[in-house]
Amino acid sequence: MGDAHHWVVCVGCQRRITDRFLLRVADGLWHERCVRCAACGDALRNSCFLRESKLYCKRDYASLFAVHCGGCAEAISPSELVMRAGAAVFHLNCFTCSVCSHHLKTGDRCILQDGRLLCAREDYHQPQASPPSSDIGTVCGSFDGPVNNNVD
Repeated sequence: MGDAHHWVVCVGCQRRITDRFLLRVADGLWHERCVRCAACGDALRNSCFLRESKLYCKRDYASLFAVHCGGCAEAISPSELVMRAGAAVFHLNCFTCSVCSHHLKTGDRCILQDGRLLCAREDYHQPQASPPSSDIGTVCGSFDGPVNNNVD
């Protein structure tokens, strides 16, 4: 006759759970003491975020995995309206020329050069020996769809 015992193993520490209480997070079972933020180590009592089998508090998840503004480098909330230039995403208030601080609007010609947003004035651009990158001369546009960063 085979072993009738089925041991429950904690996803966090990979040890058997013999405690009276255990927690279910997503599809896994955890010791209560193992439900901690992988970044800061704080206990996660009310909510948590799961990524690649690691748990995070809201603050650290947003800091580590959120889409960040190309202007101020702060996280962008999924509900915020943003502007895009090439692959860069900006808060509406941060969508300004890094040289003259001109606030750019949808349809304005702009250049994303070395991570800096420039309005399309010729005197801002240095001559380049190599062909311009695909971001040169981009038409700046708004983006009102969701920012996919999985942070509530």
